[in-house]
Amino acid sequence: MVEIPWKPGSLFCMDKTEVTAAAYKACLDAFQCTDAHTDEEYLKLQHMLTTRGLRLERCNSDRPGREARPINCVEWNQASRYCAWKERKLPSGYEWEYVARGGPDQSEYPWGNEEPQEGQLCWRREKQEGTCDVGTFPTDRNRWGVLDLAGNVSEWTTDGRRYNVYRGSNDGIVLTYHDYRGGSWASSRPASVSSARHDRHASNAPSDDSWYSYTPEIGFRCVKWIEGAQK
Repeated sequence: MVEIPWKPGSLFCMDKTEVTAAAYKACLDAFQCTDAHTDEEYLKLQHMLTTRGLRLERCNSDRPGREARPINCVEWNQASRYCAWKERKLPSGYEWEYVARGGPDQSEYPWGNEEPQEGQLCWRREKQEGTCDVGTFPTDRNRWGVLDLAGNVSEWTTDGRRYNVYRGSNDGIVLTYHDYRGGSWASSRPASVSSARHDRHASNAPSDDSWYSYTPEIGFRCVKWIEGAQK
């Protein structure tokens, strides 16, 4: 983890990179996490079956050669459970943005205010390519050395709210949405990878053909507060 200067008497740390497929597998092997979702599950939800000639491999769990890529296709609860196993937590939106903006610098991007260039981060990737190994682009870093805050995968945070959703009947379902921050491998515009960028995604969607609570574009990293730490 990377130490982030914050307030006197406390030490705030954030994972240097997004949690990798290999790290998530360690949690699975310890019987503390549940399986991440697969491309096959996601494509069915998106009504893009392989019978239409579409075969993508974007979800990284259990993919040989992708151990160093970020774990994705995970629900918010799965990400939160992994962080708890590591005695950490998911960051709040404020915590995430403070780190991505360089704290008091309040920069537009992790590296400063200059718009991103080709080859600077993991973005503008084709659908069949998906993510990159974490840390592939050392130029996607903030002032303290935290990597991949702008690209690779967007990241779950603890910020969220609940909505009543109606689907053509009087019976509604309550969906919890959590914010995710940062851009991803699929981002194509500078605004979509800025440190202020955030969006919201259902995190408790029922498993049917109308809703889904994970995507190949979202992963996560963990943070930890150590109160009373002496620096």
